[in-house]
Amino acid sequence: MEPVALPREEIGDLAVFHDTGACGASMSSNYNSRPLIPEVTVEGDRAGLIRGRQTVGELLALEVGLPENVFSRDR
Repeated sequence: MEPVALPREEIGDLAVFHDTGACGASMSSNYNSRPLIPEVTVEGDRAGLIRGRQTVGELLALEVGLPENVFSRDR
């Protein structure tokens, strides 16, 4: 695989990572407590969100036995 020079990005540009393997929802996990990424489908000039970004609160809600103040922003 050879490196490819890309043009300088500008506000409003999109970067597409096609066939990302383990980074897509079907192979993703919360390994190292990383929230799941959002996913977008694109067809022609139309795009739509098909899976929203997982929040840290949603990620931590899967844990058991955490202290009550784990969700507090005052820590």
